[in-house]
Amino acid sequence: MERIEKQIVEAGYPRPCHWDSGGIRIGFYAFAIAFRKIQRHHAYNRIIDVDLVRRFATRADRTRAWCFILIMHLLMMVLLIGGLVFR
Repeated sequence: MERIEKQIVEAGYPRPCHWDSGGIRIGFYAFAIAFRKIQRHHAYNRIIDVDLVRRFATRADRTRAWCFILIMHLLMMVLLIGGLVFR
């Protein structure tokens, strides 16, 4: 994420995401890189410049984005199942 932002700023563009509360920006970047149809959602485009982030993303960034999304979903499943089992 930092490499992408650095390259974007060096190319003369503004930072694609100006808001970062509690590190949530990494999730925005991951979804923007991993999912192609997310650009149609206008509310998401207000938070992050999806096209700009994708333009500077590499194949390794796409792999990292998918791994991040998969791990976050697995974590949510473990927390949900653990919460139901250990009530």
